[in-house]
Amino acid sequence: MIFKILSRLSIALAAFLFTYIANLLFSDMSLQAANDYVSNPLHWMIFTFYLIGISFLIDWIFKKINETSTWSYVSAYTLAGIIIWAVLFVTVLFDSFSWYFFVVIYSSIYTVLGFIVFYLFLKVFRMNVKKILMIGIPSLIAILFIVFTNPAIKSGFSSAYEANSYHAEFDNFNGEEPVWIPVEAEQEYEIEIDWNLENDAQHGLRLSPDVHEMGDLTIEENETISYEATETGELLFFFNGVNIEGEVTFTWEEI
Repeated sequence: MIFKILSRLSIALAAFLFTYIANLLFSDMSLQAANDYVSNPLHWMIFTFYLIGISFLIDWIFKKINETSTWSYVSAYTLAGIIIWAVLFVTVLFDSFSWYFFVVIYSSIYTVLGFIVFYLFLKVFRMNVKKILMIGIPSLIAILFIVFTNPAIKSGFSSAYEANSYHAEFDNFNGEEPVWIPVEAEQEYEIEIDWNLENDAQHGLRLSPDVHEMGDLTIEENETISYEATETGELLFFFNGVNIEGEVTFTWEEI
């Protein structure tokens, strides 16, 4: 039984990595979106505990009814990939059925794809200890590398901190980059982010949850950020983009 669990876990990790690649391709090579997907703890649980458990359940049910067709298995894994989101988003159903239907189907795209890949791998590979190591460990290393390094494509990239500013220039940037802003307790700051891009590609800003825990943040009408720090430390901001070209500047000062 332990061997079966480990073999399915290794294949599940490979399927999870496959969905990362699919997400990357379907999101027009948005590294930030794909990295957010694979670093989500919920997706880790779905592709390990839930997928492995549901695979044993499907095998047990089909063995009971003497069903062996590939189409039946593919249909079962497709249904399993949809059901998990139908349950997780059930509260949305009380607000709007059409929105609930859209959210469930949209969220199921990569889950269903990954589950079907899992089944096909399960059917093709005759697992042994060597294959468990060859499939599972490289997949796990690759996923953990993505999660902890948050890789980005940087062409002609340069960045520098000065006393109260951070400036980055890039010929091509795809992914996410951190920016640390030092603050002191009981001080109020004005933070400005100035984008100067040479194309209209997707770009944006993300804040670490610690930013809200260390003080109060307010966005003014001119999109200037006001921040009143309650703790001394560093605020962690992230700027991201999909194949953007140009420069971005963060400036901050006490007020």
